[in-house]
Amino acid sequence: MEKERKKLTVGLSWDKAIGKNIKSIDNKEIGKIKQISKDFVQIDKGLVHKDHYFVPKYFVEGYDENDDIIISLTEDEIKNKFMNESNPPSDILDDDTYKQRKESLNKKYPNFDDDIPQFSPVVGSGNDQDSTSEGGEEGAQMSWEKVMGKEVKSSDKEEIGKVKSVGEHFVEVEDGVISKKRYFISKKHLHKYDGDKVYISLSKDEISQKYQRDSPPLDTELEGMDKGEKDQELIPSMAQEPGLEIKTPSMDEGLKIDWNEIIHKHVRAADNVDLGDVDKVGNEFIVVREGFAKVHLYYIPKKHIIKYDGSSLWLNLSSISASAKFERKNEPSEEEMENLLNE
Repeated sequence: MEKERKKLTVGLSWDKAIGKNIKSIDNKEIGKIKQISKDFVQIDKGLVHKDHYFVPKYFVEGYDENDDIIISLTEDEIKNKFMNESNPPSDILDDDTYKQRKESLNKKYPNFDDDIPQFSPVVGSGNDQDSTSEGGEEGAQMSWEKVMGKEVKSSDKEEIGKVKSVGEHFVEVEDGVISKKRYFISKKHLHKYDGDKVYISLSKDEISQKYQRDSPPLDTELEGMDKGEKDQELIPSMAQEPGLEIKTPSMDEGLKIDWNEIIHKHVRAADNVDLGDVDKVGNEFIVVREGFAKVHLYYIPKKHIIKYDGSSLWLNLSSISASAKFERKNEPSEEEMENLLNE
């Protein structure tokens, strides 16, 4: 109960953030906040030869227990994108990924324009920073700070390397001392953290083929890399529904849906709120993943699907109902799934 009360604490107001330290998501010191505008945070570092950054406001993830402000990008990403710009890079405000992040944060934190939310470094299906997942079926659940330097293993139990840094979409893994190999592995493949090692839901060969490279993927590459993924692992207790047609009581006629095609498609509630993207598909459920540094999972029965327009699945539920009824920290048991189907 104490942790839940802490999460309801009113955020640090933006006007009181001037002079606060800024840290990247990989825990690197970036500088101090000099000023804050409607859309940007200006950060300065150094006394004589100053570096400065104009970071879009919605890349702020929150403030930690020391009142340091956390940016949801790695140190390299911040330097590459925003270092020593003479003017704020206004073009990024029209970037689709940034717009989606803004929409997501506004949904989770309606007062974001007034207050900075409290930072929670947990990534995965749970909300407890000190929790770990033991069976893999509950999803990756970890504090990024705790996994830095940890060993990474593939699904075929091969050693991949150690976690070097954590970005917005990828975990950087480095292997070797002299002839180093680097992997930028999509976070969606994080399978389990046992407190000692991080496990990936891909074989070593798959990791090498998809994610071995010398530098992080560019923004222009991210969308293509995501769309190219067709091998989503099904949740163990869910079998993929045969055939392509779905007919629910909410539909006038059946829908023909290629279940592989809807992976990563948006899911919209009846009140037009974007709940997130389809992460996995089961026999009678879809699993929707929403969020960046803090992930929310929804196990939604397919009977609530009313439309698919090629880019989004539409539900006959409001966003409030979807959250209240179907948001889960962990994969439901068979008994819980039965109860969800009867909601």
